[in-house]
Amino acid sequence: LPLALLVGGGYMWATGGRFVGTEDAYVKQDRVSLMPQVSGQIAQVAVGENDTVKAGQLLFTIDDSAYRSAVEEDKARLEQARLDVERLKAAYQQALSEQSTAQDALATAQTRDDRQQALLKSGVVPQATADDSALALQQAKGALAKAESGVLSARAALAGNPDIATDSHPEVLQALAALHAAELDLSHTVITAPTDGVVSQTTRLLQGQYVTPSTAVLALVETGDSWIEANYKETDLTHMRAGQPVEVTIDAYPGETLKGSIGSIGAGTGSEFA
Repeated sequence: LPLALLVGGGYMWATGGRFVGTEDAYVKQDRVSLMPQVSGQIAQVAVGENDTVKAGQLLFTIDDSAYRSAVEEDKARLEQARLDVERLKAAYQQALSEQSTAQDALATAQTRDDRQQALLKSGVVPQATADDSALALQQAKGALAKAESGVLSARAALAGNPDIATDSHPEVLQALAALHAAELDLSHTVITAPTDGVVSQTTRLLQGQYVTPSTAVLALVETGDSWIEANYKETDLTHMRAGQPVEVTIDAYPGETLKGSIGSIGAGTGSEFA
């Protein structure tokens, strides 16, 4: 009897007292909820329920006719903006030419007025002739001021830099940004798998169905990594540490034992993060 007690106690100590276990555990894998980034009708569904897919594989497409049209319109606006900048550069050169002409006209008017004023003092020409000369001088000064204002305006239209590159002009940059946004929207009409996994809930995808960016239409369960989330009693956690070995049995595979280790211990119970 003492020998039997010793053997029985030793067996229980060796197999039970040093280990803790639980059946409150679940196999976990990352899951991605896929939702379109643009609105539209589904044009093609390329996967079925529980299909295994690879990263980058086509899942479904959205009718892209409106988005292609938007891209073409923005391309046209971009070319128009570039043409407008070239016109602004031509207008600047014209303004410079007009300024130069006005400067020459002012110099001529100044010379003529100086001559007329000198002749007036000598009594050679009447006062009316001198007045006409003075008026012409004032008109030439006004024309020059107007021409200089035109140069400043033309320079401002070129963002203050007459030598600015066409694609660096704000108007062209705005058109480029609109085109890039339209092209991005067009690319979003093709939805592909972000990673390897198994697709689920594909029954939500029907050709002709209208989808929006605010609604998840497909789930992808990643197959690259799996782990087990186990819930232990508080008293079982006393001596548990990350890295300790673990044996796992799964109901779906009876008689098979998997080896693993503790990855981490949660900072709170499940209800704390619910």
